[in-house]
Amino acid sequence: MSRRDIWMTALKGVCIGGSMTVPGVSGGSMAMILGIYDRLISAISSLLKDLKGNLLFLLVFLCGSLAGMILFANPLLALIQRYPKPMLFFFIGAVAGGVPMIVRKAQVRAFSAPDALLILGGAACVAALGLLPEGLFGAQAGLAGIALEFAAGIPGTIGGAVVMNAGAYGGELCQVLTQVTVLTPEGQVETLDAGELELGYRTSCIPERGYVVLEAALQLAHGDSGEIRRVMDDLAAKRKEKQPLEYPSAGSTFKRPEGYFAGKLIQDAGLRGYTVGGAQVSEKHCGFVINRGGATSGEIMALCRHVQEQVKAQ
Repeated sequence: MSRRDIWMTALKGVCIGGSMTVPGVSGGSMAMILGIYDRLISAISSLLKDLKGNLLFLLVFLCGSLAGMILFANPLLALIQRYPKPMLFFFIGAVAGGVPMIVRKAQVRAFSAPDALLILGGAACVAALGLLPEGLFGAQAGLAGIALEFAAGIPGTIGGAVVMNAGAYGGELCQVLTQVTVLTPEGQVETLDAGELELGYRTSCIPERGYVVLEAALQLAHGDSGEIRRVMDDLAAKRKEKQPLEYPSAGSTFKRPEGYFAGKLIQDAGLRGYTVGGAQVSEKHCGFVINRGGATSGEIMALCRHVQEQVKAQ
Protein backbone atom coordinates (compact mmCIF):
# COMPACT_ATOMS: atom_id res chain seq x y z
CA MET A 1 0.00 0.00 0.00
CA SER A 2 1.20 3.46 -0.88
CA ARG A 3 1.18 6.21 1.72
CA ARG A 4 -1.83 7.75 0.00
CA ASP A 5 -3.71 4.41 0.14
CA ILE A 6 -2.94 4.10 3.85
CA TRP A 7 -4.31 7.56 4.60
CA MET A 8 -7.42 7.03 2.45
CA THR A 9 -8.11 3.64 4.07
CA ALA A 10 -7.71 5.12 7.55
CA LEU A 11 -9.97 8.06 6.67
CA LYS A 12 -12.66 5.76 5.29
CA GLY A 13 -12.32 3.68 8.45
CA VAL A 14 -12.92 6.78 10.56
CA CYS A 15 -16.05 7.60 8.53
CA ILE A 16 -17.37 4.04 8.81
CA GLY A 17 -16.56 3.79 12.53
CA GLY A 18 -18.27 7.10 13.16
CA SER A 19 -21.31 6.05 11.14
CA MET A 20 -21.67 2.92 13.27
CA THR A 21 -22.36 5.11 16.31
CA VAL A 22 -25.47 6.44 14.53
CA PRO A 23 -28.52 4.27 15.37
CA GLY A 24 -29.84 2.54 12.27
CA VAL A 25 -26.85 3.31 10.06
CA SER A 26 -25.03 0.22 8.81
CA GLY A 27 -21.26 0.19 8.68
CA GLY A 28 -21.50 -2.20 5.74
CA SER A 29 -23.72 0.20 3.84
CA MET A 30 -21.30 3.04 4.48
CA ALA A 31 -18.41 0.84 3.31
CA MET A 32 -20.31 0.21 0.08
CA ILE A 33 -20.96 3.92 -0.40
CA LEU A 34 -17.28 4.74 0.17
CA GLY A 35 -16.17 2.06 -2.27
CA ILE A 36 -14.21 -0.02 0.23
CA TYR A 37 -16.68 -2.87 0.77
CA ASP A 38 -15.32 -5.17 -1.95
CA ARG A 39 -11.75 -4.59 -0.78
CA LEU A 40 -12.71 -5.57 2.78
CA ILE A 41 -14.43 -8.75 1.64
CA SER A 42 -11.48 -9.63 -0.57
CA ALA A 43 -8.92 -9.00 2.19
CA ILE A 44 -10.79 -11.26 4.60
CA SER A 45 -11.71 -14.06 2.18
CA SER A 46 -8.29 -14.13 0.51
CA LEU A 47 -6.22 -13.27 3.56
CA LEU A 48 -3.45 -15.82 2.93
CA LYS A 49 -2.98 -14.96 -0.75
CA ASP A 50 -1.32 -11.69 0.21
CA LEU A 51 -0.95 -12.04 3.95
CA LYS A 52 1.25 -8.99 4.53
CA GLY A 53 -0.73 -6.65 2.27
CA ASN A 54 -4.14 -7.81 3.54
CA LEU A 55 -3.12 -7.62 7.20
CA LEU A 56 -1.75 -4.12 6.70
CA PHE A 57 -4.96 -3.02 4.98
CA LEU A 58 -7.18 -4.54 7.69
CA LEU A 59 -5.04 -3.10 10.50
CA VAL A 60 -5.16 0.42 9.02
CA PHE A 61 -8.92 0.12 8.47
CA LEU A 62 -9.49 -1.22 12.00
CA CYS A 63 -7.45 1.60 13.57
CA GLY A 64 -9.42 4.16 11.58
CA SER A 65 -12.75 2.57 12.56
CA LEU A 66 -11.87 2.53 16.26
CA ALA A 67 -10.73 6.14 16.05
CA GLY A 68 -14.06 7.05 14.42
CA MET A 69 -16.06 5.36 17.15
CA ILE A 70 -14.05 7.07 19.88
CA LEU A 71 -14.22 10.48 18.21
CA PHE A 72 -17.95 10.44 17.45
CA ALA A 73 -19.50 8.44 20.32
CA ASN A 74 -19.46 11.04 23.12
CA PRO A 75 -20.32 14.10 20.97
CA LEU A 76 -23.18 12.14 19.42
CA LEU A 77 -24.50 11.10 22.83
CA ALA A 78 -24.35 14.71 24.04
CA LEU A 79 -26.29 15.86 20.99
CA ILE A 80 -28.93 13.16 21.50
CA GLN A 81 -29.40 14.18 25.12
CA ARG A 82 -29.58 17.90 24.33
CA TYR A 83 -31.49 17.82 21.02
CA PRO A 84 -33.49 14.55 21.00
CA LYS A 85 -36.04 15.42 18.29
CA PRO A 86 -33.66 17.06 15.78
CA MET A 87 -31.26 14.15 16.22
CA LEU A 88 -34.09 11.68 15.62
CA PHE A 89 -34.81 13.32 12.27
CA PHE A 90 -31.08 13.40 11.54
CA PHE A 91 -30.89 9.63 12.03
CA ILE A 92 -33.93 9.08 9.81
CA GLY A 93 -32.35 11.26 7.14
CA ALA A 94 -28.99 9.50 7.46
CA VAL A 95 -30.62 6.11 6.96
CA ALA A 96 -33.01 7.16 4.19
CA GLY A 97 -30.41 9.31 2.43
CA GLY A 98 -28.07 6.38 2.01
CA VAL A 99 -30.63 4.18 0.25
CA PRO A 100 -30.30 5.74 -3.25
CA MET A 101 -26.50 5.48 -3.10
CA ILE A 102 -26.68 1.84 -1.98
CA VAL A 103 -29.12 1.05 -4.78
CA ARG A 104 -26.83 2.76 -7.28
CA LYS A 105 -23.74 0.97 -5.96
CA ALA A 106 -25.56 -2.37 -6.10
CA GLN A 107 -26.49 -1.60 -9.72
CA VAL A 108 -30.14 -2.39 -9.14
CA ARG A 109 -32.00 -1.75 -12.39
CA ALA A 110 -35.55 -2.45 -11.29
CA PHE A 111 -37.46 -3.88 -8.35
CA SER A 112 -39.46 -7.05 -8.74
CA ALA A 113 -42.71 -7.69 -6.90
CA PRO A 114 -41.00 -9.85 -4.22
CA ASP A 115 -38.41 -7.10 -3.68
CA ALA A 116 -41.16 -4.54 -3.15
CA LEU A 117 -42.98 -6.86 -0.74
CA LEU A 118 -39.83 -7.38 1.31
CA ILE A 119 -39.23 -3.62 1.54
CA LEU A 120 -42.84 -2.95 2.51
CA GLY A 121 -42.77 -5.80 5.01
CA GLY A 122 -39.61 -4.44 6.64
CA ALA A 123 -41.10 -0.95 6.82
CA ALA A 124 -44.27 -2.38 8.38
CA CYS A 125 -42.25 -4.23 11.04
CA VAL A 126 -40.38 -1.04 11.95
CA ALA A 127 -43.63 0.94 12.09
CA ALA A 128 -45.19 -1.76 14.29
CA LEU A 129 -42.50 -1.15 16.92
CA GLY A 130 -44.10 2.23 17.58
CA LEU A 131 -47.38 0.50 18.44
CA LEU A 132 -45.88 -1.63 21.20
CA PRO A 133 -46.95 -0.78 24.77
CA GLU A 134 -44.84 1.96 26.31
CA GLY A 135 -41.98 0.43 28.28
CA LEU A 136 -41.69 -3.29 27.70
CA PHE A 137 -39.07 -3.69 30.41
CA GLY A 138 -38.93 -3.45 34.18
CA ALA A 139 -42.09 -2.68 36.11
CA GLN A 140 -44.19 -1.76 33.06
CA ALA A 141 -43.40 -5.12 31.47
CA GLY A 142 -44.44 -6.91 34.63
CA LEU A 143 -40.91 -8.19 35.25
CA ALA A 144 -40.65 -8.52 38.96
CA GLY A 145 -38.85 -11.50 40.36
CA ILE A 146 -39.06 -12.41 44.03
CA ALA A 147 -39.33 -9.07 45.87
CA LEU A 148 -36.95 -7.36 43.44
CA GLU A 149 -38.97 -4.20 43.90
CA PHE A 150 -36.98 -3.55 47.08
CA ALA A 151 -33.94 -2.62 44.96
CA ALA A 152 -35.54 0.47 43.38
CA GLY A 153 -33.81 3.50 44.85
CA ILE A 154 -30.88 1.74 46.52
CA PRO A 155 -27.64 3.54 45.55
CA GLY A 156 -24.81 1.40 44.25
CA THR A 157 -23.83 -0.99 41.47
CA ILE A 158 -24.85 -4.55 40.63
CA GLY A 159 -21.35 -5.66 41.64
CA GLY A 160 -21.69 -4.13 45.08
CA ALA A 161 -25.19 -5.56 45.43
CA VAL A 162 -23.86 -9.05 44.71
CA VAL A 163 -20.88 -8.73 47.08
CA MET A 164 -23.06 -7.63 49.99
CA ASN A 165 -26.23 -9.50 48.97
CA ALA A 166 -28.12 -6.22 49.00
CA GLY A 167 -31.57 -6.22 50.50
CA ALA A 168 -34.31 -4.18 52.14
CA TYR A 169 -37.91 -4.55 53.26
CA GLY A 170 -37.75 -8.35 53.30
CA GLY A 171 -36.14 -8.80 49.88
CA GLU A 172 -32.58 -9.82 49.06
CA LEU A 173 -30.62 -10.12 45.83
CA CYS A 174 -29.95 -13.80 46.50
CA GLN A 175 -33.65 -14.45 45.87
CA VAL A 176 -33.28 -13.60 42.18
CA LEU A 177 -29.56 -14.09 41.54
CA THR A 178 -28.70 -17.17 39.44
CA GLN A 179 -25.12 -16.75 38.20
CA VAL A 180 -22.18 -14.38 38.61
CA THR A 181 -19.14 -13.94 36.36
CA VAL A 182 -16.04 -12.96 38.34
CA LEU A 183 -12.38 -12.15 37.77
CA THR A 184 -10.15 -14.17 40.10
CA PRO A 185 -6.91 -12.86 41.68
CA GLU A 186 -5.07 -15.04 39.14
CA GLY A 187 -6.67 -13.16 36.27
CA GLN A 188 -9.07 -15.95 35.28
CA VAL A 189 -12.69 -15.25 34.33
CA GLU A 190 -15.07 -17.74 35.97
CA THR A 191 -18.84 -18.13 36.06
CA LEU A 192 -20.24 -19.27 39.39
CA ASP A 193 -23.72 -20.34 40.41
CA ALA A 194 -25.32 -18.24 43.14
CA GLY A 195 -25.17 -21.22 45.46
CA GLU A 196 -21.35 -21.15 45.34
CA LEU A 197 -21.15 -17.59 46.69
CA GLU A 198 -22.11 -18.36 50.32
CA LEU A 199 -24.66 -15.54 50.28
CA GLY A 200 -26.00 -14.48 53.65
CA TYR A 201 -27.18 -11.34 55.40
CA ARG A 202 -25.07 -8.61 53.74
CA THR A 203 -22.27 -11.04 53.07
CA SER A 204 -20.73 -13.38 50.51
CA CYS A 205 -17.43 -15.18 49.95
CA ILE A 206 -16.44 -12.74 47.18
CA PRO A 207 -14.27 -10.34 49.26
CA GLU A 208 -12.59 -13.23 51.08
CA ARG A 209 -11.63 -14.88 47.78
CA GLY A 210 -10.56 -11.61 46.16
CA TYR A 211 -13.04 -11.86 43.29
CA VAL A 212 -14.12 -8.89 41.17
CA VAL A 213 -17.72 -9.11 39.94
CA LEU A 214 -17.98 -8.63 36.16
CA GLU A 215 -21.54 -9.73 35.41
CA ALA A 216 -24.61 -10.99 37.20
CA ALA A 217 -27.60 -12.93 35.87
CA LEU A 218 -30.99 -12.46 37.54
CA GLN A 219 -34.05 -14.69 37.13
CA LEU A 220 -37.09 -12.45 36.78
CA ALA A 221 -40.71 -13.49 36.62
CA HIS A 222 -43.80 -11.93 35.10
CA GLY A 223 -46.17 -10.17 37.45
CA ASP A 224 -48.87 -7.53 37.38
CA SER A 225 -47.22 -4.28 36.28
CA GLY A 226 -49.66 -2.15 38.23
CA GLU A 227 -48.97 -4.05 41.45
CA ILE A 228 -45.22 -3.90 40.90
CA ARG A 229 -45.40 -0.14 40.36
CA ARG A 230 -47.59 0.25 43.46
CA VAL A 231 -45.07 -1.63 45.62
CA MET A 232 -42.15 0.39 44.22
CA ASP A 233 -43.98 3.67 44.84
CA ASP A 234 -44.92 2.57 48.35
CA LEU A 235 -41.32 1.70 49.20
CA ALA A 236 -40.12 4.99 47.68
CA ALA A 237 -42.59 6.89 49.89
CA LYS A 238 -41.40 5.02 52.98
CA ARG A 239 -37.77 5.80 52.16
CA LYS A 240 -38.55 9.47 51.64
CA GLU A 241 -40.41 9.64 54.96
CA LYS A 242 -37.88 7.77 57.10
CA GLN A 243 -34.51 8.15 55.40
CA PRO A 244 -32.27 11.23 54.87
CA LEU A 245 -32.58 11.25 51.09
CA GLU A 246 -31.93 14.99 51.04
CA TYR A 247 -28.24 14.33 51.82
CA PRO A 248 -25.63 12.26 49.97
CA SER A 249 -25.04 8.86 51.52
CA ALA A 250 -24.26 5.27 50.58
CA GLY A 251 -27.60 4.09 51.89
CA SER A 252 -28.03 2.21 55.13
CA THR A 253 -24.51 2.07 56.54
CA PHE A 254 -24.45 -0.60 59.26
CA LYS A 255 -25.42 -4.26 59.30
CA ARG A 256 -28.29 -5.12 61.59
CA PRO A 257 -27.20 -7.36 64.49
CA GLU A 258 -29.41 -10.41 64.86
CA GLY A 259 -32.44 -9.51 66.95
CA TYR A 260 -31.71 -5.77 66.93
CA PHE A 261 -31.95 -2.71 64.69
CA ALA A 262 -28.71 -0.84 64.04
CA GLY A 263 -30.40 2.57 64.04
CA LYS A 264 -31.98 1.96 67.46
CA LEU A 265 -28.67 0.81 68.98
CA ILE A 266 -26.88 3.89 67.62
CA GLN A 267 -29.60 6.19 68.93
CA ASP A 268 -29.52 4.53 72.38
CA ALA A 269 -25.74 5.09 72.44
CA GLY A 270 -26.42 8.84 72.20
CA LEU A 271 -24.89 9.20 68.74
CA ARG A 272 -27.80 10.79 66.87
CA GLY A 273 -26.32 13.77 64.99
CA TYR A 274 -22.73 12.90 65.96
CA THR A 275 -20.29 14.41 63.45
CA VAL A 276 -16.72 14.02 62.32
CA GLY A 277 -15.87 16.83 59.95
CA GLY A 278 -18.52 16.84 57.23
CA ALA A 279 -19.73 13.32 58.06
CA GLN A 280 -22.70 12.90 60.38
CA VAL A 281 -24.91 10.22 61.89
CA SER A 282 -28.24 11.22 60.43
CA GLU A 283 -30.69 12.80 62.85
CA LYS A 284 -33.54 11.45 60.76
CA HIS A 285 -32.35 7.81 60.72
CA CYS A 286 -29.37 6.85 62.85
CA GLY A 287 -28.54 3.92 60.60
CA PHE A 288 -27.34 6.32 57.90
CA VAL A 289 -24.04 8.19 57.74
CA ILE A 290 -24.57 11.27 55.58
CA ASN A 291 -22.34 13.87 53.99
CA ARG A 292 -23.36 17.28 55.34
CA GLY A 293 -20.92 18.90 52.95
CA GLY A 294 -17.27 18.34 52.10
CA ALA A 295 -16.91 15.11 54.04
CA THR A 296 -13.83 13.07 53.16
CA SER A 297 -13.68 9.28 53.01
CA GLY A 298 -11.37 9.40 56.05
CA GLU A 299 -13.95 11.34 58.06
CA ILE A 300 -16.72 8.93 57.09
CA MET A 301 -14.63 5.90 58.05
CA ALA A 302 -13.55 7.54 61.34
CA LEU A 303 -17.21 8.21 62.17
CA CYS A 304 -18.18 4.62 61.35
CA ARG A 305 -15.41 3.24 63.55
CA HIS A 306 -16.44 5.51 66.44
CA VAL A 307 -20.07 4.40 66.14
CA GLN A 308 -19.06 0.72 66.13
CA GLU A 309 -16.85 1.18 69.19
CA GLN A 310 -19.49 3.09 71.15
CA VAL A 311 -22.31 0.67 70.35
CA LYS A 312 -20.10 -2.30 71.24
CA ALA A 313 -19.19 -0.65 74.53
CA GLN A 314 -22.86 -0.32 75.52
